[in-house]
Amino acid sequence: MITVATVSPFHERLLSLLLADVMSGGGVRLLGYDGEDAARPVARQLLMLRRQPVVFAIDSDTVDTGRVAQHQRDLDDYFAWGAGGLPFQVVQFVPTLEVIFFDRPAVLERLIGRKLEPVLKIAGEIAPRAVLERGVPELAERKLVDRLDQLTPKDLRALRTHPSIAAIREFVQANAESEPLRRTA
Repeated sequence: MITVATVSPFHERLLSLLLADVMSGGGVRLLGYDGEDAARPVARQLLMLRRQPVVFAIDSDTVDTGRVAQHQRDLDDYFAWGAGGLPFQVVQFVPTLEVIFFDRPAVLERLIGRKLEPVLKIAGEIAPRAVLERGVPELAERKLVDRLDQLTPKDLRALRTHPSIAAIREFVQANAESEPLRRTA
């Protein structure tokens, strides 16, 4: 069993869509908690006590490369202390998970039904959550979380190529338990 622990129900829902094809064989579960402080100890417990590989997927909440790198080192040390050789991965979305929609703007543009202005694309790389909440009026009534069911297979393929999503997918595929052998008559 591999657990992907993340920091919100929105993250859990979006990641479940983006990982569905690699989770289809079972042995992978997604857990969304309320913030990093809630998710981090649970993820470490699963690693230490249940002896399960873990992906810890969080927002960096900054674009400062020095702070992102330091937070990554701190979290890697935190999980390594209890891993005892088990694989784990810490993935930070810089600055937040919503950045994947600005990295692949065609998906967002299809969801809102228009082209994004260049300034919104740039701002979305720095503060994606704020831009989605305040800069895209089409999302005022129906938030992005309510539109996830509108993602097409083509949209999902595009979003899966984001480096952080691709890293999680590779970890899951590399560490998934293989199907048990079945006896045949």
